[in-house]
Amino acid sequence: AGPDDLSRHTQRKWYIAERDLGHRVEFQEMDMAAGEHKEPKFLSVNPFGALPAMTVTDDEGRELYHLFESGALLLALAEIVQETNTTAKRAVASQWVLFANSTLGNALFVESIREKQLPGVLSTLDTLLQTREYLNGDAFSVCDVAVGAYLLYVPLFFPNLSFAEYPAVCAYMCRLRE
Repeated sequence: AGPDDLSRHTQRKWYIAERDLGHRVEFQEMDMAAGEHKEPKFLSVNPFGALPAMTVTDDEGRELYHLFESGALLLALAEIVQETNTTAKRAVASQWVLFANSTLGNALFVESIREKQLPGVLSTLDTLLQTREYLNGDAFSVCDVAVGAYLLYVPLFFPNLSFAEYPAVCAYMCRLRE
């Protein structure tokens, strides 16, 4: 598994592959052009009519709850595999998922703040990653999928953006590609 082709390997698919959850997850294609995301059945899962969305069921197939927003889906998957089975683990995972989806995402994709904020974000990440293999220490986790997906988007969206002055971030990105 890995984020080699991020157009196919979303955060959720990457995490599902890493945690061998494929047998527990069913993906459904949606024809957005035909408006399937605006039909009542889908709106009951995500009232905003947007992807991603997920329905969690029990072992008998009964619906337990619905989720939308990529970070929420990622955290729910981590809970299902019991990666976040303590309050502390849930808090740390939430911290990194929120960091990825707000701080890092904004620093990368909001052009008006990129030049000012991205160097500080990457410098801090570089310092942290100089003393650990992964965001949570020596073990790959949901935190790395959340943050790593954004970092690995950079070559696709910003081919001229260099991370050369952040060697620990570059090494981390190489580990994630593996």
